[in-house]
Order: sequence, then C-alpha cells, then structure tokens
Amino acid sequence: MTRVRIDLNVSLDGFASGDQTPENPMGEDWARLVSAYIATQTFQARVLGATDGRGTTGLDEKYAAQYFEVVGAEIMGAGMFGFHTYPDDADWKGWWGDEPPFRCPVYVLTGTAPRPDLEMQGGTTFRFRNGAIEDVLAEAVAAADGQDVRIGGGVSTARAYSSTESPWQMARASRASAPDRPKKSISCRAVAIRRPVEARHAGREPRRADAGPGCPARRAGIGCGPAAGRRGAQCPPRP
Repeated sequence: MTRVRIDLNVSLDGFASGDQTPENPMGEDWARLVSAYIATQTFQARVLGATDGRGTTGLDEKYAAQYFEVVGAEIMGAGMFGFHTYPDDADWKGWWGDEPPFRCPVYVLTGTAPRPDLEMQGGTTFRFRNGAIEDVLAEAVAAADGQDVRIGGGVSTARAYSSTESPWQMARASRASAPDRPKKSISCRAVAIRRPVEARHAGREPRRADAGPGCPARRAGIGCGPAAGRRGAQCPPRP
C-alpha cells in the first residue's frame, strides 16, 4: 500500500522554521528545531556520511530511522533542493552532495523546469517538474511502486499539498483520468521529528504551521506549513 507522507520538522506547539533567506536558506529557527535529529546516528551516517557510528541513539534515533523507511519517491520544493543558491546555474546539482540521502526518485517542484534528470550516486535521481502538483504526485506514486511517497518540504510545498484537497484524493483523481495506469492503494499520514521547541523570539512571531481541517497533518496534531501555498489557498486557523 502506498502512503503519502508529509515529513516536516515542526515544534510541538505547531511552529516551523521561517524567515528563509539566500544566506540562511533553512530559516532562522532551523538549527534549534532539528538539533535532536541532526545528532542521531541515522542523520550522521545517511546525510553527513559518517562511518564511525557516531551519533545519538534511543527515541530520537528511532524517529530519524523511520524518516527513511519504505520511501519509494520524494517530492520537494526548489528551496529544499537548493535552487536559491545558484538559481541561474544550469550545472548546479543542489546542496546534497554527490550521494544524496534519498536513494529514490526525487521530484523537485521548480519554475526552472524543464531540466534534464540528474542521476546521483547511491540511487537518487532528481526529476524537475513545473506542472500541476497533483500530476507530480501521481507520477511519484507510480515511481514508488507500492512504497511510500514522502513530501519532504519545505513548508510551502507541504502547505500546497495539504491546503486544498488531500494528497490521496489528488492521486486518485489523476489515476482516474488515466485508466491504463496500474491501480494502487493509497493512504496518507503526516509525521515529524518531534522535540519541544519554544520558537518565539523577542520582537517577532515565527511562522505558524497551521492547516485546514481536512489536512492529515492537522488530524495528527502537528500542523503542515505556513500560509504560502502554491495555489495561494489559505487554510482556516485552528479553532
């Protein structure tokens, strides 16, 4: 069964890192928000390439390992790929290094598409798309071949996939328009690396990760991204 997962780092009170800039692309709060995740053995090995077993274990490691389990395709925004760093460089391969941690097809939503696919070491292939997000999701579901599709971020991409209709409704509608496409069972869930974070700073409020009432992230109680959807849709605030 293919699950459509939104994996997004948010604080327990529903805040995501905001105020992204080219100089600070992950946002001002990102390091504090994901410090427990970065310290785990899984992150140190999978993302940073450590081979000496360094990193924390326990509950944080359990959740970090689950982030990569049973994922057959990923969808991410242009910022998560790293287009903001060198937006006009056709040879820029993103900031994930020669061997990105995904090890599956990764669909990058970007206005710079069409661009040729980018095959990396370790099994990751970046595929750049500028079409309707439901069509990209349907393509990712087909590529996942029964494994999960992970919507990895950033927050605007998570918002786009959760603000109007549910991801599994998008995929089913797209499959219905292509009857020759293999039928797959699809469900949806939202998960996050959890660690209590007080994200408020003096003189400003961070971006709230609110979602619409039909959003799986809201039902899971974790939020799904700030109000910056690809279609401009705004989810109603939490009651």
